[in-house]
Amino acid sequence: MEIELGECSDSVEEISPGMMVVGRTGRKNVRGRVLEEEEGGDVRVIDIDSGEVFLLSRNNLSKVSTSLLYIPPLAIPLKLYGVRKANSALSEADRVGVLDRVREECKSSSPLLCSVSLMERNLKHFPLPANVRYNMVEENDGNLALDLIEVGLCHVISRFYQWEEEMADNGLEWMLDPMSVPLPLSFLPHPLPLAVGQWLHISVEGLDYPQVGGEDQDLDVETPDANRIGVHIRPLDSKSRFDQHQQEICRSLSTISPQILKLNTYFS
Repeated sequence: MEIELGECSDSVEEISPGMMVVGRTGRKNVRGRVLEEEEGGDVRVIDIDSGEVFLLSRNNLSKVSTSLLYIPPLAIPLKLYGVRKANSALSEADRVGVLDRVREECKSSSPLLCSVSLMERNLKHFPLPANVRYNMVEENDGNLALDLIEVGLCHVISRFYQWEEEMADNGLEWMLDPMSVPLPLSFLPHPLPLAVGQWLHISVEGLDYPQVGGEDQDLDVETPDANRIGVHIRPLDSKSRFDQHQQEICRSLSTISPQILKLNTYFS
């Protein structure tokens, strides 16, 4: 695709929001969709294969070939489930800082591979709510939403309206039908981002015993869902002392406990 992008050289005569173009950004050519034309004549374009937004002059725009139009976008709009932005927007410096932090923690020169888990099947409206996990030392011990909380760029949602507002704040007005209303998730899991190796302070409750004639019956291997438990995440002072894994536990608690306290405040 890179070679074909470089071969697109026919100039664009008219610009309109939504049209596809090839944009030249330095030494790189990208497939872009026009968002808007600025007063000074520059054009705001989004790279459909990375999601990055550029401000380009008309001289750096070319007509896109027919074959490139039929290649699906490589970037899919996602919304990290369970968290909301601490400020109105994440700046480019914020995003670069988080990614640099992730690369440092991975301590690997190989490309970072992520696992994207959608919250439900058959979702048909962008952005898609999802968990984004990656591998540092072991499988799925990194969570992008958790990273954003740790650096103070996001908070855990504590109200349904906060999730609705976060989903609506997506910057996709250029591609979404303004009259369409996205269907809510059929079930909202616990919003706290989890990762392999994370330490949590919890209480555990078993399911209710089955009753026969008003009396509890003992559980056995034949009892439906007998192995299921309920887990409640509790706050705990991050300065607590432990005889093992002190640093790892306190790091987890320093991130999670403030978020759990906020959740408990709203639900109490």
